[in-house]
Amino acid sequence: GGGMPVGVVCGKRELMHRFDKKHPLRVNYIIGTFSAAPMTLGAMAEFLDWNAKSKHLYERGQAKTEEFIYDCNQAFIEKGLPMRVDHLTTVWTVLFSQPGRYHWMYQYYLRAEGLALSWVGTGRCLFSLDFTDEQYAKVKAALIRAGERMQEDGWWWAGDAEGEKNLTAGVIKQKMGIEMVSTMMGVRK
Repeated sequence: GGGMPVGVVCGKRELMHRFDKKHPLRVNYIIGTFSAAPMTLGAMAEFLDWNAKSKHLYERGQAKTEEFIYDCNQAFIEKGLPMRVDHLTTVWTVLFSQPGRYHWMYQYYLRAEGLALSWVGTGRCLFSLDFTDEQYAKVKAALIRAGERMQEDGWWWAGDAEGEKNLTAGVIKQKMGIEMVSTMMGVRK
């Protein structure tokens, strides 16, 4: 929509007319909002013209995102961080490679590194097509440093020390269930 709010309304031809032929003074305002808004149509037309000439920007954005994903994942492996990033075109997300109860805290470590990502809903992030190499590098550095700090602070405990129970999704579920029931019954450890 060229930055304008827009929608599409479809229907039978006779229902899609701006005016009712039998009642000329009866205007279909819903349809009129979409069909008679020159500013919205102008913005859409400009965007479509720009988009037709911009294939190289999308290709560059995808290539840069792929490079970013590869570089980040290599760094995570080298630093022993239990996480990875993945993407589809320029949309990317952070994934964790080991179960944990405190992954949600990573967003606060990222904020401390100066990176505020949208963690509402799906947790997907999006690089704009004009993102620079310097900006990719800053995001990568923030992801890595936040991961290192979270690991240093012990939030990615794996339960793999002698005498500990190995941490799995099932163990986490069991521990949370015990804690919940204990709290409900007033039992303290």
